[in-house]
Amino acid sequence: VESMPQVGPNGEVSLSGKFKNSTEGVAYVNSKGEKTLLVKYDCKVGDKWTYTTPKGTKFTREVISKSTEDDFFWSGMLIKVIEIEQDLHYPGFNKAVYRANHKWGLVNVDVFLEDGEKISMYF
Repeated sequence: VESMPQVGPNGEVSLSGKFKNSTEGVAYVNSKGEKTLLVKYDCKVGDKWTYTTPKGTKFTREVISKSTEDDFFWSGMLIKVIEIEQDLHYPGFNKAVYRANHKWGLVNVDVFLEDGEKISMYF
């Protein structure tokens, strides 16, 4: 996510981003319209890649798990997911874990704050 996330006084996180799902994976679309893969569907656990924002901030993404069974509860059903961990270089933030499914695209993001708190968002 390119826009700098903000944490409000009540712990609310505000951020924005544009994503596109394709047969290759889930891509993040930056402010210039350029796409970079956030989740690669043909990945393997341990795969890593980097993304550098137009402002020069570099993020590393790593595949931390890939389901072989329907084991993630989402929208009333169990689905397979790929989990991608990304470092976050913003004050107050530690990392994000993205979960995506080959059929449904991005389904969940967990944002971990510096104080250890986790904020979960489902799509």
